[in-house]
Amino acid sequence: MGVRVEESLEGFATAPIGYLEGWYVKEDSRQKGIGRELVKAGEEWARSKGCQEIASDVEKENAVSLEAHRRLGFVEYGSNEDEALFRKRI
Repeated sequence: MGVRVEESLEGFATAPIGYLEGWYVKEDSRQKGIGRELVKAGEEWARSKGCQEIASDVEKENAVSLEAHRRLGFVEYGSNEDEALFRKRI
């Protein structure tokens, strides 16, 4: 998993914005809170950098990741050809 800081993103009123990418939990380790803890750590890091929001993207055909984002409080705010775009206040 990686988290970076973006100085601005289209559609966001706050800046900077944390950007969460590449988080993954192996199938046999899912539903144990591991993903939630990974995201929580990313949110805390982004908050320490002055971020009030965090963004992420998901391939549209990845139903597991789409649902995981929603369960963790992310809200879809847009999309492009291949990805759903998510945001969350932190």
